[in-house]
Formats: sequence, C-alpha cells, structure tokens
Amino acid sequence: MLRNMRNVTGKIWLGSEDWIASALIADIPGIRTLGTFLGMSVKFKVIPGFGGFERKMQEMSRHIDRSEFSKLPLGPLGECLQTSDGYVLAASDHPMDSYDFASSFNVYRAVYAVAHALHKKLGCDVGGCEARTINPWQVPNSMCSPDCDFGHRRLQTGQHKCCFDCLACPAATFLNKSGASSCQPCPEKEWAPPKSEKCLQRTLLFLAWDAPLSVALLLLLAATLLLTTGSAVILLLHLDTPVVKSAGGRTCIVMLASLTAAAASALCHFGLPTRPGCLLKQPLFVVSFAVCLACVTVRAFQVVCIFKFASRLPMLYDRWAKNHGPEYTILAVSAAVLCVSVLRVAADPPEPSADLRFYPDSIVLECSHTLSPGSWVELACASLLSGLCFTLSYMGKDLPANYNEAKCVAFSLVVYMISWICYFTLYLISRDAFTMAVNVFAILSSVLGVFGGYFLPKVYIIIFRPQMNTSAHFQNCIQMYTMNKQ
Repeated sequence: MLRNMRNVTGKIWLGSEDWIASALIADIPGIRTLGTFLGMSVKFKVIPGFGGFERKMQEMSRHIDRSEFSKLPLGPLGECLQTSDGYVLAASDHPMDSYDFASSFNVYRAVYAVAHALHKKLGCDVGGCEARTINPWQVPNSMCSPDCDFGHRRLQTGQHKCCFDCLACPAATFLNKSGASSCQPCPEKEWAPPKSEKCLQRTLLFLAWDAPLSVALLLLLAATLLLTTGSAVILLLHLDTPVVKSAGGRTCIVMLASLTAAAASALCHFGLPTRPGCLLKQPLFVVSFAVCLACVTVRAFQVVCIFKFASRLPMLYDRWAKNHGPEYTILAVSAAVLCVSVLRVAADPPEPSADLRFYPDSIVLECSHTLSPGSWVELACASLLSGLCFTLSYMGKDLPANYNEAKCVAFSLVVYMISWICYFTLYLISRDAFTMAVNVFAILSSVLGVFGGYFLPKVYIIIFRPQMNTSAHFQNCIQMYTMNKQ
C-alpha cells in the first residue's frame, strides 16, 4: 500500500510500532517525501491477576465440553468461556508466553476509563446510579495532564499538547489564566512573588516625617539645636571670661554656629527626596563640620605651641599669631573643603532617584550619587582634618586641665568615626528607612560628640562652677604645670 502512496505529500501518517520502525518500510524509495510519520508505541503493563485468570480458563477448557458451559456457575470465568473466542483460545492450548499482554492492558485501560467516566456522569455511589441517558459526546475526553493552576505555566513534554508539566512562574512575573506557556513580566514599578496571579505595588522606602523613628530623631534634633544655640548665647554673654578665652574666644561662636548648621542638615533626610535637599544634604554637613574641626585643630595647635615650644618658637609663628593667622587658617581650610563640595555638586549633581534594583519588592527613594567619587573626596577631607585634630589634641594631653581637651576631643572624634563607619557599612547591605534613620543619627551623634567633648565642660563651669572661671584660678593652674615641669 505504501508503495502506491509515494506521490502523496504533505500528510501526517500514524502507524503502530510494528511497522513504523521496520527497515523494509524505511528502505522504500521516496519514503521521506510522503510527509511526517508518527509511530505509536504501546505501553507494557502487567494486569494483576490476569495471568492466573487465563491459566484457570485453559485448565477448565481441557476438562469441560463446550455444551456444558451453561451449567457453570455465574462469574467472570464462566461468562468468558461461554464466548466462542475464549473457548477456541483455551481449547487450542494457546501458549501464554506468546499472548499480547500490552494489547490486553490497553483494552483494560480503555474499559476502565469509560467505566469511570460513566460512573462520574451518572453520579454513582454505593447505593446505585442515576437513571438517565448518557450520550457518547458527554463522556470526558482523555487528558494526559491536568490543567495548571493560575501562576503556573505549561511546559510541553513530548509531541502532544495535552501532555505538559506545570512550572511555577518566577518572581517578578505573573499568570492569571490557564493554558499559557509563558509568564508575563510585571511592570517596572510592581513586583510579584513566585506563583503569582497578579502583580503588586512596590513599597516606597523613605524616611517619612510621621514615622515613629522619625519623630524620635526630630526630637533629638530639636534638643541638639537647642543645646548648640543655647550654649552660643551663654558663651557670647561670657565672652571675656577666662574659660571662653581659653576655649578660643569668638572662635567658639563660629564653632557652635557650624555645629548648628551641621545638625540642621539632618532635615534634608526626611520626607520624599527633593532637588534642593539632595544638593544641600551632604555638602552642608561636610562643610559645616569641617569648619568646626578646623577651629579645634587651630586652637589645639596654638595651645601646644605655647606650652611646649614657647622657647623655641620661630618668629614666623609670632607673626602668624599676631596677624590673624588662626582666623585666616580656619578660613582657608573651610574654603578648600567648600570648593571640593561645590565642584563635586557642579560636576555630578545629586538628584532625587528611585532605586528599583536593590529590593525586588520595594523602591528606594533617595538622592543619587551617595557613594560617588566626589562624595568620597568630601568625606576624605573631613576625615583627614579630624585625624590632624586628634593628633594635635593628643599632643597636649599633659597640659593644664583648663587647656587640656585631649580626652574629650578624642572621645568626640571616636564617636564621629564609629557613627559614620556603622552607617556606610549598613548602607552597603540595606537601604530601608532604618538605614536612612541611622544616617540622621550619625549626623546628630557627630555634632553631639563634639559639643559634649568640647563645649559642655565649659558651659558647666560657667553655670555651676563660677569660682573656676577666674583669672586667679587659671594662673594657679599654669603655675602648677610650670612647677611640675621644672
């Protein structure tokens, strides 16, 4: 038959496993031009108890005449022997090893499939079935695989569309219908966990004004501003007293003003990011804090030179001190840091940004270029200045108590360093609202560290120990230091 079909093309031929793999068929000239050939392989399956049934049937057929089949008791064996085909097979002593069990299993499976379908359609239970008519087209079609749930896509296994595996849609994708072979990606500002039927809105991460943590930080900020401004007023009213003069005189007002500005920079971290806030946030803190550190550094340099190198000071130092050298030095250092910040902002201005990549289910609202090279240069300038300040302060650790702030300044700078190390470490692994709060806390702790280490003891003496704020007391401290040195 196949030899007569060699001119027929564009067809799909279905064949059993007996002839589809036959070399005789494959060698027919032009067989490959006839179209696509699909071979159906019959699955082998052992039916429990079927072999024993056949053996009993054969044994009975040898001893019972066909005319006596009607006398057999009712049952599967008797009914089977009453059919002519079953009797001929049993009477001829057909060998069991040549029997096609695979075909028997297919018949067995087909009968059971129809039986179960009818059982379901007729609503059968232990008591019986409903008496109604079932048409052939009402019997359910055979399905290789059950349909997939929502959030799962089909992966076809084989050549038949009804045979497939159900795979869960990965994160950031969804599928709200069955029968699809691909999951749909979520929009950029939405997300979805695995096995999702729909996408969800991402959480916006920023330091809200009304969050409990924000309220606590704002209260701490208000207290910090109250301390710095209040201390500035107290020092300004006692500007001519020995305590204020030993601390730097009018320079103390500049230091407290810079600390106030540094603390106020924390306000730029609350709420949704804005362009002015992003431009001011880091430069305002860095420049203001650098001004304060420059003042402390210059004052520490002056004290060390006067007490330790008074007899060896060159004329250049004397001219520097008498011709407003300390003020000009502070101004020059502050201007240098300010130029670095302005150039950084001008070259690569930070702007409000939405980071969609750090978290799959959230959007981080922050200012861009937080860890840019320019910002690292800014922080490096402040760190270099703080290191110089610590070195000069430590050199005066054995000076008279009224001029010795080595321990306090060291404590202030340690607090400053630890606060910012903790923040940047946390920033590398987390960008949530808590990390933003830690940034604000680092600013306030840096300001409070310098205030507590440098100004708080002086304010305490002015208010609670006025007897120590006299020229006689300071002269006595200097004399005691000189005698101990001798």
